[in-house]
Amino acid sequence: MSEPIAHSLSILTNHAPWEAYQRPYVRDLAYVLACPNVLTGWLDFAPYQNTHTVSVHSASFWQQQFDAYQQRLEELDTTNAYQELTRYLLTRPSPNRLGFHFEGLLSFWLADGFARQLHPYETLASNVQLFNGKQTSGELDLILYNHKEAVTEHWELAIKFFMGSAPFAPENWVGINSNDNLQRKMTHMQTKQFRTIWVDTKDHGQVKIDKRYGVIKGRFFLPINTTDFIYPAWLSLSFPMH
Repeated sequence: MSEPIAHSLSILTNHAPWEAYQRPYVRDLAYVLACPNVLTGWLDFAPYQNTHTVSVHSASFWQQQFDAYQQRLEELDTTNAYQELTRYLLTRPSPNRLGFHFEGLLSFWLADGFARQLHPYETLASNVQLFNGKQTSGELDLILYNHKEAVTEHWELAIKFFMGSAPFAPENWVGINSNDNLQRKMTHMQTKQFRTIWVDTKDHGQVKIDKRYGVIKGRFFLPINTTDFIYPAWLSLSFPMH
């Protein structure tokens, strides 16, 4: 499961700090932290649908999280503590599916890092089911309490491997399924999951969401022999590109 995330990404960038780690899941975990969000800022594709403000974490935010967690990554990579990570990931639902693996890695870091006081995010709930009557209409990935800012945050996660084409706007970055592109994914997040205001949690009762964050990572591919590519303003300069 680690190969699609960390190892193959090493060919995309000269700065691949996750390659310093030997154990596959530790490389994946290091990648999940060190890779920046694809976006420099959220792009609102649904301005007339009365949706909420969505934010993204900066590249420096993710670099800070990676730096703060490096000592723990070293421990996971060189001691029997690795078993804690493997047990956690392999007991989660569908551990061999890329999106679930990505979510599992972030969830491990959130719980483990909070317990070690390496970040301020306490997980209140995850994979919260949304219902329309008796029918399931979706789910929310992560509901977190930010102790530093004293706010409740909703994070939606996505890991995407997209091929780009000119003029390299968000709709021009497309997955294996031609209906899957960056603009469509962001619009879905904004008009579906991010519309939620109140969340019922098992251990913390009903909580009100104060902030919403889209966490979109992965890698982008350019057509062969592309020589004139210019990063759009919305695309992180340090995002892995191949």
